[in-house]
Amino acid sequence: MARPPATPEQRREAREAIRRAAADLIAQDGPTGVTVRKVASLAGVSVGTVYGHFESLGDLMRSLWVPMIEEASRKLVATAEAYPDPLDRIPALLGDYVALALGDQSLHRNTLLFVRPASSPVPDRFPADSLALHRLLCEAIQEGQAANTIVEGEPAQLAQLLWAGVHGALALPVNADIYELEPADTQAQLMIDTLARAITKP
Repeated sequence: MARPPATPEQRREAREAIRRAAADLIAQDGPTGVTVRKVASLAGVSVGTVYGHFESLGDLMRSLWVPMIEEASRKLVATAEAYPDPLDRIPALLGDYVALALGDQSLHRNTLLFVRPASSPVPDRFPADSLALHRLLCEAIQEGQAANTIVEGEPAQLAQLLWAGVHGALALPVNADIYELEPADTQAQLMIDTLARAITKP
């Protein structure tokens, strides 16, 4: 006799069990230690059930951090609205990024600092403007350039440089922790101040 189809509640519970198992494996072994088979075993479901809820392992992994990114995006939009002057808005947006990274170490280490192994398949790529931080930085740069207060340059490239500078300041104390370096929060704030001066027209 065929098994009756799962109810919506059972499907929701199975999906959440799979996501919890993946999160537990990331915390235990890091992102590279996660496989569909391990997730299925820990969640108490079949490999087929995992693929019934997620197209791929990458899709499953993204499901863990997308809600956090969406919440951060709402905060960034609110910050952008609170600072009419682009020269004030840009440091505030970068400060939000720092707060996000330092406020959730799992997100910071396992997503923002994750380096995809060369042996892993290349993931799908999304436009940079699909990220609120990049889009809002571009908008602020364009406004500042129009007001002649921000240096000339391609807004998308300048936005990426701003993001890269702060991201690097956060990453260095983690990746080079065998050296006596300034803590990430101090280094990141110094970087924000330096970048703000660098893009401001004299």
